[in-house]
Amino acid sequence: METPAVYRGVKDLIAPALIAVGVVAIIWLFTNHMRPEWDMAYYIDMAANGIVGNGHLAAPFAYRIGAPLLVGALAHLTGVGPELTFRICDAISCVIFVLSCFYFARALGASFYAAAFSGIILALNFNVVKWTLFSGTMVDIYAYPFLLAAFWALLREKFYLCLLISSVGLLFKEFLLVPLFVQAAALLLEQRRLSDWKRWGKPLLLSGLSLLVFFVLPRLFIHVAHTFQDIDPLNDRSTVRRLLTYPLSRRHDFNILFAYLAGWLPVLLLALTPARLRLIAVQLRPYRLTLVLFMAFHFLLTMYGGTNINIYITYCVPIQVVVLVILLDRAGVPVWEICAAVLVVFIFNRIWKTIPLPQNGLDTYLDFYAGYYMRVNSRSFFRMGELLTYIIGFSVLRFSVIRFSGAQTGIPSESQPRPLVRSGGNSLVGLDEL
Repeated sequence: METPAVYRGVKDLIAPALIAVGVVAIIWLFTNHMRPEWDMAYYIDMAANGIVGNGHLAAPFAYRIGAPLLVGALAHLTGVGPELTFRICDAISCVIFVLSCFYFARALGASFYAAAFSGIILALNFNVVKWTLFSGTMVDIYAYPFLLAAFWALLREKFYLCLLISSVGLLFKEFLLVPLFVQAAALLLEQRRLSDWKRWGKPLLLSGLSLLVFFVLPRLFIHVAHTFQDIDPLNDRSTVRRLLTYPLSRRHDFNILFAYLAGWLPVLLLALTPARLRLIAVQLRPYRLTLVLFMAFHFLLTMYGGTNINIYITYCVPIQVVVLVILLDRAGVPVWEICAAVLVVFIFNRIWKTIPLPQNGLDTYLDFYAGYYMRVNSRSFFRMGELLTYIIGFSVLRFSVIRFSGAQTGIPSESQPRPLVRSGGNSLVGLDEL
């Protein structure tokens, strides 16, 4: 009688940990390291010297205090230097990223197979694990678990939980604004049908208070000596004009398009059949407002966030996991497609290659992956062509296999969506719990 429980424990605890460690270790074997440059150097300085009385702080890095202060405390306790501590914590956080994707998928009701695959293939995104191990001192990897947890709370309609997770996550990266904004926007839409303003006025007030304490006040009270923030009305009012110039820049728009296609490559490879797209649309129908709002706010932060556009796209990870779970558990995707998709993602993201060091040539470094800020050249068009070739070629290969082998898609006929999560009520973001 004890064997099933033991087996479940091994399957849901030990096995995912081994998979996560294995994936990160394999990527680490193929990854070189760079010395701290740019924002990386500022994070190390914050870890070593804190933020109080630190005259070297720069925006926006100074406002992302979560990871540097955590690393600094661990460095002080262990006696290990801040840079080495940062690298160790980043590597551990890469493992936590894979585990977070796995358990987020399991919380959606995913099979072990679908949950494990989601974590593995999303970890192969160049800008998640490989870039983190290469730089060794970046903070995005710490923010993804907060984003996944906040999105789960959104789907479960747990207002206070989402608010708490998003607020703490803002100390790590600004993209935790997205779930916070989604809740606030949904609440504003709810007021159309709710006559009792107290039911939605209180949560809106709490959202505004959270935004004030965790986002606005740090920017008002943390003194910075320099600003590298693309739009920074507090420290450089001239940057406000970029609110207009960025959308009008074709180079900027080209790189945003490239980044979205590259970041969503695993999903695009597996989803682009009419039957699978219909299935995804049906299954996501109950959550369409949350998803539309999430992607709208995500796009705004990507448009005006700054130079590292490819990294910004990685904050789509909750929706990517949701779609992958639907594809793997409900669309009957054959094993050969799964294996081929992993191979394509591995190749496109240059997982096996050594990353050029910026001190040996900044142009070569920036063009290695492409899609940086407004930098568009022949390498950019090559990478876009490579990306489209993989997407189109994969679809042609799938069509050929189905046609000549007589294989079926295996998608069940479902006119009604099956819920991914159990919600707490009929409201958009759980007003029934307030």
